[in-house]
Amino acid sequence: MTEPASRQVGVLALLRVLLLLAVAFFAWWSLRGHFGDIGRAIGDTSPLGMLAAVGLTSVGLLLTGFLWLRVLDAYGCRLPLVDGLAIYLVGRLGKYVPGTVWAIGAQAQLARRHEVPVRVTVGAALVFVGYNVATAVVAGGLVALAGGVGVALPWWLVATGVLVAVAGMLPVVANPIGARFGGAQLRLRLLDAGFLAVGLVMVWAIYALALLTITPDPSWRVLVALAGGFTLGYGLGMIVVVAPAGLGAREATFIALLAPVTGLAVATSVALLARVVHLVADFGVAGATWWLSSRARTATGSSQAGLVSAGDEE
Repeated sequence: MTEPASRQVGVLALLRVLLLLAVAFFAWWSLRGHFGDIGRAIGDTSPLGMLAAVGLTSVGLLLTGFLWLRVLDAYGCRLPLVDGLAIYLVGRLGKYVPGTVWAIGAQAQLARRHEVPVRVTVGAALVFVGYNVATAVVAGGLVALAGGVGVALPWWLVATGVLVAVAGMLPVVANPIGARFGGAQLRLRLLDAGFLAVGLVMVWAIYALALLTITPDPSWRVLVALAGGFTLGYGLGMIVVVAPAGLGAREATFIALLAPVTGLAVATSVALLARVVHLVADFGVAGATWWLSSRARTATGSSQAGLVSAGDEE
């Protein structure tokens, strides 16, 4: 390895360490000032409920990673499943650093190992964020129109938001936008768009069910309110990109929509626990997939080395 190449590898390694430290710091910062409240909320929740919430959230994250790979595949870039999940889930930890660009940048850097152009990864990330926000608006909007949240929102405003979100997911809209940002043709078919939309709605349902396991007196009405509050809160949190992982705006919206159904104390407690659950699931699933990906690469390298050695002996 030449000296400039070695220096570049060293710089990239240092940047990865710095980003990891920044992620850890801002993850802690997102909970600062609330540790006492979080401790009391956890104490009032059954360990089985917390475990179920983390488990369900982890399932939702894995499904999200699989759907992201479908978008990347529509650009003509197919990654191995485990490696692809690791790239998406590890990279998305950058969301804890203020500004969405860190997560996208981390994914782009990790995907270069598989010769995926940086611009394609950026395009896939932006298209996928668009689908996330659109499905959140559709799911939350339909819940709001059905009266599932405790706050009366203007029906015409909600209906307009739902229609705009649905239109934005159509391939005739998504493909040109994806091609412009990704620098390559995006080939999403109507069936692909429907698959992504249904898959992401399933993710929102899983997240709502996860929150139900840590909510006192669970019921169908509470589940619907959780789904509406969480999805609409997510949509607003994505707009407030200066806050790590939508901190503040997301919780405020969630509490405002859930409190009329569960009461302010319960809504606040669930909002705090939701952030803890997602933080634990984010780091846990990212670490697990990265470990599995590393083991797979090591096994592949050992296998190739064995084949080379056997060839030399012959």
